[in-house]
Amino acid sequence: MLLSIGMIVKNEEKYLEKCLTALKPILEKVDSELIIADTGSTDNTVEIAKKFTDKVYYFEWIDDFSAARNFTMEKSVGEWYMFLDADEVFQSCDEIISFFNSGEYKSYGSASYIVRSYFDEVDLSRYTDSNALRLTNRYSAVCFVNAIHEALCPVHSPVKKFSTVADHYGYFYSNNGEVTEQAYVKSKRNLEMLFKSLENQDVDFNAYREISDCYNIINNHEKALKYINMGLDNLDHSIIAITQYYNNKASLLISCYNDYPGVIETCNNYFGSDNPSHTQVLANDVNMYAMRGEAYFRTEQFNKAIYDFLQFFKVYKSYKSGKLNTDDLLYSAVKVGDRNLKNIYFMFFKSCVMTQKYNTAAEYLKAFPIEKYLDDKDYMLVHFRDRAEIMEHIGWKSIKKLVSTLDDNNRKLFFQVLRGKMFSSDKPEELLSVMSEFSEYVPCVDDAVEIYRGYFIDNVLQYEQAESFTKKYGAFGNTDILCMMLKCSMDISCFLTADDFKAGSFVHELYADFSEYACLLDEYDICMLSSDALVNAASLYGWAMVEALNSGKDITKLFEMFGKIAARWQSEFPNEENIPGDIRAGIIVHGITEARERKDYQTCISEMRRLIKVCPDFAPFVSEYRKVIESEAVQKKSVRSELAEMAAAVKKNIRSMIDAGDISTAESTLLELEKICPADPEIGILKYKLHNRK
Repeated sequence: MLLSIGMIVKNEEKYLEKCLTALKPILEKVDSELIIADTGSTDNTVEIAKKFTDKVYYFEWIDDFSAARNFTMEKSVGEWYMFLDADEVFQSCDEIISFFNSGEYKSYGSASYIVRSYFDEVDLSRYTDSNALRLTNRYSAVCFVNAIHEALCPVHSPVKKFSTVADHYGYFYSNNGEVTEQAYVKSKRNLEMLFKSLENQDVDFNAYREISDCYNIINNHEKALKYINMGLDNLDHSIIAITQYYNNKASLLISCYNDYPGVIETCNNYFGSDNPSHTQVLANDVNMYAMRGEAYFRTEQFNKAIYDFLQFFKVYKSYKSGKLNTDDLLYSAVKVGDRNLKNIYFMFFKSCVMTQKYNTAAEYLKAFPIEKYLDDKDYMLVHFRDRAEIMEHIGWKSIKKLVSTLDDNNRKLFFQVLRGKMFSSDKPEELLSVMSEFSEYVPCVDDAVEIYRGYFIDNVLQYEQAESFTKKYGAFGNTDILCMMLKCSMDISCFLTADDFKAGSFVHELYADFSEYACLLDEYDICMLSSDALVNAASLYGWAMVEALNSGKDITKLFEMFGKIAARWQSEFPNEENIPGDIRAGIIVHGITEARERKDYQTCISEMRRLIKVCPDFAPFVSEYRKVIESEAVQKKSVRSELAEMAAAVKKNIRSMIDAGDISTAESTLLELEKICPADPEIGILKYKLHNRK
């Protein structure tokens, strides 16, 4: 028999049938057998296994994966032996089938395939790829070693590296980012076995890394880093497996500690000429360039970030084409899935923009796989901003082709970004021409361009035009028109009363796209607003405070404007019993600001307490405004203190004058003091003393 396939299973009903169905083509087309050892299943695992083979055995579990694997090998008769896990599902077996049926196997001693391990049940873009050595020729003694994370020993060379991918679902250690119960149970079990192996000194060079991985999975990052460092300190750096230790250390430092200098140092040591494990370009370089590039980006070393990202693109392309199937993949995993790649493109383009290397960015705009990310609105918004910045400097030649490849939502998004650029562009005519490429796809283009031409080129904004545009296309997505109206001191009621007006989304868009114009809300004359726009105006200013607070901006004027809007609503609807929530809060705010004007700080504080009680969501605003109140109160107290010190000195001088008989000077000085401190009780005493000396 040419091939024996061995598996060990326990309670694997979730994936086993899918696994064996994918494996079936090998069993049908290659002279082969399937041997399965069950270690104590209590579900339908055995029943499923028997549908695919009659060689199902029971093996009593003894906390030793190698012992169980060796049991299946002893039962096998094939010239070659292959093993896999019950939660691995081959995408295709064609390459393995061809390897045996063509006779190619005669030229190799062992073989590996790519195991793609997914980590999140919801987000399948999170995965790592590693070459798993899973097939061996049995022409000389070979067996499994290590009680946990068992491996074939010795490894017969040469090794055939298949590009075949097996999807691995056994590392679903998170669900929407939350650590699963499976993760804790499996990691704690593995830790017990690993530490037992350490005690017995029955370990290989992967032990410290595997212990670190377990601690990392259960979020004990301190111990995870401790054991990675122990491996780096104690292991021979000439072995290729050490590359995974560098990889894991940098990964821990960047993802758990935000220690970017530490990441840079770790990667520098990895790439350093004195690292004997790095004598050629390796697949692990993909990870290391990506992490060091991010560390340089986060520390604003943009030129160094660009260099590393360019190296990353080069190595990643080689890896994806199968030209970088190096031996380190037997021990390490390439961690760049679609999500990671998206972030790398973002940091690369942003670094190019920050250093004005627009031509460098332009080369990679052509290679950017935009179609993969079109459903991520937040990401595409950022990307379109950077793309527009780059194209503005290198030319808009590719805009027509780009627009034709986008879906409708992203065309609108990109058009929105270009609209925002009108506020900073020194070539508005050119930008208007570019916008015309969207006419076929975005309904408002022609009307918007007409308004832009009037405002940015003719320096005129017609109120009727802006109002008509808003009524026709709504408020959301049109904050640029709002900015124009605010700058021209126009009534914005048409925005506030639009059917699609939602203050939270509206203000977020305003602050995100036109932060330098958001301050116009501070100075706006609310008297221009219509009565039916006041409730939405209060909501607008409420959300503006949220965004201002998040952006570290001063909310004092926004807070006071919020109160004035509510006070105006109250004056226009004095008999209204159903008071909207924002207005109710605003009325209290207005009372606070009026008390501040009177310097009645006690009332300010008591009204602030009442506001938090009535509207707990306003606590962050109250906290900020209270700082202003307390600062003024301290200043007032300081002035009173200085005045009291000055008065005490003057009164002392007056007594000296009276005692010296300088009655006229004492009298005039006392009159001046009385003007400054009319309520000072000592003035009466001094007057009496002065009268008796006359």
